[in-house]
Amino acid sequence: IILPFNPFERAPCRAAIIPICGGRDLLIVLVAHHVALDLWSLGLVEQEVALILGGQVRPKRSGGQISRAQFSTWQRQAAATGYFDAQISRSVGRLASFGLPVLSLPPDFPRPRSFTCRGGEVAVTLDFEVARLLEEAARERHMTLFEIV
Repeated sequence: IILPFNPFERAPCRAAIIPICGGRDLLIVLVAHHVALDLWSLGLVEQEVALILGGQVRPKRSGGQISRAQFSTWQRQAAATGYFDAQISRSVGRLASFGLPVLSLPPDFPRPRSFTCRGGEVAVTLDFEVARLLEEAARERHMTLFEIV
């Protein structure tokens, strides 16, 4: 359960049933990589387990969830420290070891000289009341204005 996920070596989803309280109760542990299980799918898994166990289940998710802002901060730091470059090099090396031919597909747009992790911009003028309502909605949902828009 505690091993890191490596999709080249193992399935990106693991489960364990652990007897607790002297075997009187069972703890079902499900650990999944985000590519294998999103929050919507997790709800379906919970429903299925509850159905199988006849309602004798109390789903409890760990506190391991992070906010989008925390993820964005990590992503910027990872890009700045070369983390992604190392991961890409590792993946390219791994793929090269398979001896597959390199595809030469035409790009839609010319590639930039350097990768920046920055998107484009679109200027929009919002009515003051619309902007206020959007900011209020973002605050209530603990989200950024960018996520709401």
